[in-house]
Parts: sequence; structure tokens; C-alpha cells
Amino acid sequence: MRASRTARRRDRARDARSARGPVGARCARRAACALAALVAAAPLAFAPAPATAAFEEGATRESLQRELGAPPDACASSGLALDVCSWRVARGEPGFAPLAAGRDDAPYVQLVCSFPRARAGAPPAVGTRCTVHAAPTAFERREAVRTGAARARRAQGAAAFAAARTLADLSHLLGAAPRACVERERTEWVCLWRVAEADAGHAVAASLAETLGDVELVCRLPIDGGPRDDDACRARPAR
Repeated sequence: MRASRTARRRDRARDARSARGPVGARCARRAACALAALVAAAPLAFAPAPATAAFEEGATRESLQRELGAPPDACASSGLALDVCSWRVARGEPGFAPLAAGRDDAPYVQLVCSFPRARAGAPPAVGTRCTVHAAPTAFERREAVRTGAARARRAQGAAAFAAARTLADLSHLLGAAPRACVERERTEWVCLWRVAEADAGHAVAASLAETLGDVELVCRLPIDGGPRDDDACRARPAR
């Protein structure tokens, strides 16, 4: 009799699991899982989104600093024509809501802007480009690892990195300006990025360093802002 009851309970549990469908279908019915399903399925899910017009059109470093209530976390010069700056904006801080644009569950967003330099005596330069990276939640990162999406993203990240040839392109792809750049031999910059495991650009950096942890990326870039050589960058697990 006891064995029969145990068998009936086992059959009921199996039927319930079958009715709910596969794990992905069960997950998709919950709001917390829907985002993870989208992240796992979307190609180049780590790719940055364009900033809203309010943050991009006519924006300057000074105007964004006022809007966000803080100076940029990092800035670097891309040749003589561009300055690249980045901000990390946590949930609840000024500017988070319009930048998050539907990703209110993200722990923070990263804003990267390229500012054209104005010539002396000329009107302010136009053509500011800004991109926004929403950091994935801890749940999304776990789901990406569980479903194998993290491995696929690293493969996509390597291809995207190969196409990013300048300091500005690399910064927009990684979600941050470099932490430091040092001039070498008056012909090139040696620039350092550090990409945390929780950052939106981690899939790209991890594809180069073959690590799941934080990544340090060092690149040699022409001082005139031109494209880098194919072998100009080295990635390693962060120390």
C-alpha cells in the first residue's frame, strides 16, 4: 500500500511538470524570468543601446555632469578629435530612469559618450555619440551560465571586438572609457580597461581572457585616433 501511494505521488509530480512544459516555458511565465529568457535568446545581447535623444543631442561633458550630478568615472582622448568619457549610474541615482529605458531592474547602467572637440574660436562641435549599457542582474548572469548562453556570447564578443578598431569604438563596446592611458614614443597610447564580472561588457572582455572573473585589457592605440593593429590588445584575468 505504501509503495502504491509513493508511486501515485511520483506520477502526479511528473504530470505536473509535463503540464508546465520545459524549464524555459515555465520561466517565461514569470516576470523575473522573462528578461533572462530574452537575454539568453538575443544575439549580441551585450551590445549597447543608443542613448535617448535627451542625453545625446547637443550633449557636452559639462551638461551631462550636471544632469547626472557627478563627474565621469573615466575620460580619455581619442586622437585630436574626440574625448571619450563614461559614467556608472546606479539605480536610484539621478539619470538612472531615463537611461535604463525599461531595464529598471538593472543594478546600474553605464553611459559612454564620445565628444567631438571644438577648435579654438569655433562654435561648439556637434556629433556627440552616447551608448548605454544595462548591467545584467545576478539572476540573468546565472541563467546565462546555466543555459549555455554565456559561452555563445563570448564567441559573439570575440567577433564584435575584432571590429572595434579605435579607442572610442572599444569604449562603446566595453561600456566604459579606459581607466588610464599613457603616451609612448609620441606615436601611440597604451590604455587600460578593467571590466568587472557584473558589467554589461564582460562577455566581450571574457572572450579574450578566457576567464569568468574580472578582466584587464591593455591596448596600444595610435595617438592620432586611427585604427589599431590586429595584435594591439592583450587581455588577462584581473589581479
